[in-house]
Amino acid sequence: MEWTAKEVSEEMRTSERSAATRLSDLRSRGFLDVREQETRRYTFAPATDALRRGVDALADTYAERRYTVIDLIFEKPIDNLRVYADAFRFRRKEDDSDG
Repeated sequence: MEWTAKEVSEEMRTSERSAATRLSDLRSRGFLDVREQETRRYTFAPATDALRRGVDALADTYAERRYTVIDLIFEKPIDNLRVYADAFRFRRKEDDSDG
């Protein structure tokens, strides 16, 4: 399946300019290829097998746990960072005091 920026913008209900920017970014990151240069028709074409496997795994997870994936996408990064940092915080046990 091939998509133009206009088609993506209509499907995603965003501006054509925004869709074109996102498509170009996905292409530069190795997710998409341009099939027709003049009309800029994009198609899914992962640059590596690892990238394809990652996208396939995400699609499978989304199919099984849609809301979890959506929550993770929109979760604030600082929350994740705080949880990660807290995991390394050393705390004294109550019976480990100097008193």
